[in-house]
Amino acid sequence: MKKIILRILILTIIPAIGLSDYLIVSRPATVKESPERKSDIVFRVKTGDTLNLINNEHTNGYYYVQNLDGTTQGWIYKTFVRRYQGTVEPITEDHLAKDSILFYCYGGLPRSVNDASSFEVLKNIGYMVGYSENYKTPIWAAYRLFNANDPQRYPRPTRFRVDKRTLSRIKHEDYTGSGYDRGHMAPNYAISTRFGKEAQKETFYMSNVCPQMPKLNQQTWEALEGIEANVYANEFSEIWTIVGPIFKSNPKTLPRGVSIPDKFFKIILDTEGDNISVLAVIMKQADFGEHSISDFIVTVDSIETLTGLDFFSDLPDSVENAVESSYPDEQWEVEKLLR
Repeated sequence: MKKIILRILILTIIPAIGLSDYLIVSRPATVKESPERKSDIVFRVKTGDTLNLINNEHTNGYYYVQNLDGTTQGWIYKTFVRRYQGTVEPITEDHLAKDSILFYCYGGLPRSVNDASSFEVLKNIGYMVGYSENYKTPIWAAYRLFNANDPQRYPRPTRFRVDKRTLSRIKHEDYTGSGYDRGHMAPNYAISTRFGKEAQKETFYMSNVCPQMPKLNQQTWEALEGIEANVYANEFSEIWTIVGPIFKSNPKTLPRGVSIPDKFFKIILDTEGDNISVLAVIMKQADFGEHSISDFIVTVDSIETLTGLDFFSDLPDSVENAVESSYPDEQWEVEKLLR
């Protein structure tokens, strides 16, 4: 498959913010020696820390900053901070909630283009889902991952939870004995290591799972989730993911009416500075065993055709079209084995 290098200068998507004297850290991050993701770390910052902004403009998406006592300088990626003018306003959970769509879903929410792909948006601490009462599953989940310097693991819950925000109220037992796993769309490990224990619990809502064959769920799909969380998110500083099921026109169902997907898709974006690079894959229920990522590569366009969803519609048309028709460049190392 031909690999096309996608490097796009994005037109302004978000209105410009005014000149700012301070930056407030919105989540744990590192300040680096130079404006590059693989640069040496100068110092670390935590949520709520204040930094002086030395230059008003960013370089490759990095701001040049110094600590408050003025003794140490370095570069921090722009999405780890918020800019403020004049008096510093403390960062709170409310700030993050107000930005929830932007925070988890790059380029705008997916849009339904037919009745079958309609959904209700459910917001959680570490991710969002578009839940379908028609299929009784999510049809997409969106989240953003960033470098986890010292990831903390939490005990895995033993049961999945009914999501009382849904009408279908699918429960843990509705999958029992079906031959299918309760397959996470927004992944337990990736979300818990970035957003904490309560966020992990919310990945165990039944509104976040689809029937998934055990070998796919526990082998190939899980291996891709591991690369996503432990390699891509750490090496690229930040990535954005949209993931979900693909159904046939008349899918089989579990006894409670839960539709069984034919395939699953995952779209991962890296937005280093003003550039976008995309990795899009589709896996079938029967896929398992040792594969390379390259075995599953597709375009976003093909996923849109199969799902009835329109992705990244808030991007300028020229950018959206280029992103959705492209294949991954060399940074994704698509020959990596999923094992």
